[in-house]
Amino acid sequence: MTEFSIPTDRSFTILIILNACGIAGRLLPNLVSDLWLGPLNTMIPLTLISSLLIYLWIIIVPKHASITGYMVFAGVYGFVSAGVLSVFPAVCASLVPPDKIQMVGVRLGMIMTCISIPVLVGPPIGGALLQASQGGYLGAQLFFGTVLLVALGFLIALRFARVGRKVVIKI
Repeated sequence: MTEFSIPTDRSFTILIILNACGIAGRLLPNLVSDLWLGPLNTMIPLTLISSLLIYLWIIIVPKHASITGYMVFAGVYGFVSAGVLSVFPAVCASLVPPDKIQMVGVRLGMIMTCISIPVLVGPPIGGALLQASQGGYLGAQLFFGTVLLVALGFLIALRFARVGRKVVIKI
């Protein structure tokens, strides 16, 4: 994180904050999903917020750089991104029809197999973008923010395919 001039000890603190806030981010969105919204309705705003935070990182963080600002940003992003990661399996499981509940494991396995390819190639793409911009994060931020927006489009299309134009429905 030398581009943002953060001392090494503070960068570890920021990483710890990101992961600590991720603990709550893995629990609270799932609670909201179970009690009120449903997994898909919870995943859509989490994905939108996560994408927006990546784009806001481009605009806000370098211009208003302070250790406190980085810590707050890391906490918020840690919460939201952990929510995306933890609600995802519930979304997959909720798409299985009730009469085929025994297929949940098979469907989750198939989906996890499919997403293993982007998970495998994403970090090298990010590394190549960092290297191409001599250590700048702009290319990687734009790429991953856009990937999340595309995922958001697929989630919205999935919601419309499942329930049509109904707005207030737990799914």
